[in-house]
Amino acid sequence: MSPRSKKEYIEAIFVRYKNAPRPRKTLILDEFCATCGYHRKHAIRLLRGFKCFQKPKAKKRGRPPSYHPEIILKPLKQIWLAANLPCSKRLKAIVPLWLPGYLQHFGDLPHEALTALPHLSAATIDRLLKPIREERRLKGRYTPNPHASSIKRAIPVQPHYEKPKDLLGYLVRRILRKCDLVHHCGESAGGMYTHTLTATEITTGWTELRTLRNRAQVWTVGALTEIIGSVRPTSTQTTALSFSMHIWRR
Repeated sequence: MSPRSKKEYIEAIFVRYKNAPRPRKTLILDEFCATCGYHRKHAIRLLRGFKCFQKPKAKKRGRPPSYHPEIILKPLKQIWLAANLPCSKRLKAIVPLWLPGYLQHFGDLPHEALTALPHLSAATIDRLLKPIREERRLKGRYTPNPHASSIKRAIPVQPHYEKPKDLLGYLVRRILRKCDLVHHCGESAGGMYTHTLTATEITTGWTELRTLRNRAQVWTVGALTEIIGSVRPTSTQTTALSFSMHIWRR
């Protein structure tokens, strides 16, 4: 019997020997001595001093927290919601500024919370707000277009920050627009709902908005035509946006 097999056998005998009544222990001890060839007294000492292997408990890394999460979570959540759900790095800068207003509207906080809130790190804020963010996350809002891939491949893409090589390139970059449809469907994309066509001039940030009854071609092309007429485009602008209308018709 190998040393490893002997150790496994001793562990199995130890469990039986520990839970057995006194008459049964004598029989188990006889079996153990006959199998391993131990002297009876040595076998008794071995079983009495045997310790079953137990996986050590993992120690929590890092220093212990200097606050109680349940005390600071409520004011942190209220400030996060009032600030329109910013990221943790922005919220870290907002909390010290908004804390006096929170005290004015919701009353005093314990001294521990007043001391801990302004010094929370961004990682701690992420960890505390993670379950709340999961509860408030909207699902099912992405409505892909089955023809979007072929349309996107037909449109040449050029970053607006690249330096043009000639005057024509500068003019094209100057009037390039980014168009997008915003879906006002809430949490469900079923049924009919309105859309907003957003056209932004990427250099100046000028934005034109048009409301669409749905994504039908007649409303989309009509809105694009109205945007072209409202900005009084040059011939180069007309060419670029006419190409966009051609893509929409496809």
